[in-house]
Amino acid sequence: MKANDTITQIDRQTYCIEEDGGTVYGYLLCGARRAVLIDTGFGGLDYRSVAGQLTALPVFVINTHGHLDHISCNWQFETVYLHPADEAVYQEHCSYDVRRDFMTNLLREAAVPEEQWLLSPFKERIEKRCAIPMAAWRPLTDGERLELGGRELEVIHTPGHTPGSICVLDCANRRLFSGDTVCAQGILLNLKHCGSVETFARSIRRLSAQGDRYDSIWPAHHQKPIGKDYLHDYEMCAQKILESRPGGNEAALRVEAASWGRVQVVYTTDNVWDRTGCEP
Repeated sequence: MKANDTITQIDRQTYCIEEDGGTVYGYLLCGARRAVLIDTGFGGLDYRSVAGQLTALPVFVINTHGHLDHISCNWQFETVYLHPADEAVYQEHCSYDVRRDFMTNLLREAAVPEEQWLLSPFKERIEKRCAIPMAAWRPLTDGERLELGGRELEVIHTPGHTPGSICVLDCANRRLFSGDTVCAQGILLNLKHCGSVETFARSIRRLSAQGDRYDSIWPAHHQKPIGKDYLHDYEMCAQKILESRPGGNEAALRVEAASWGRVQVVYTTDNVWDRTGCEP
């Protein structure tokens, strides 16, 4: 591990793995028979080695969605679960070009010249640390339960950030691992493959309706854990957007942001209403 990576023990069977000083979190949950990694970061950390330091149990992976900052060490594990609605996202984010553009943008933001990056270990890392082949992932379904041995997890499909975004409910320990669906700062609905604000609002209402089943929310980014009261802020923020555009028609495509309380929803003006009729 690098000096700016951190492992935090949540309880004797649960760990938070912070990659690059908390840029992204993965969570290791152990049962009596096996363990699961919820997300595997963006490739800057050897998740297989870290998991091996924390448990001798066999480890499989659940991806909360298919973005590259959540899947980049999938290749190190034999068994990976993903919601099938994120297949297109996953395929795209396994590609070298998408990873190269992502890392290049990060390094530009850090004022590292691109020609220096092209000679650095980052290039080799992206070329070698792509996710495992698409055929290797296994589909997750809404409501599916996964048994670790005395510890049961439940999948909750929460489309919005991506069509196949999920949250993972740790039933007995009353924790919700939310990926990017619920974070302390905000949600991005303006990226390729994102669902509508209306779809996201339905997912948030669904999580709120099950709020008596968990006590805390553990996101993939920013502050952790956060309280269930963040769901109210997200629901009100989404409602604010929906009420401001009752017709759902815009003359020009724009990226906009709306805030409510502590959260922000970033969206595009053509992506407010759900045109597919699909429910989470």
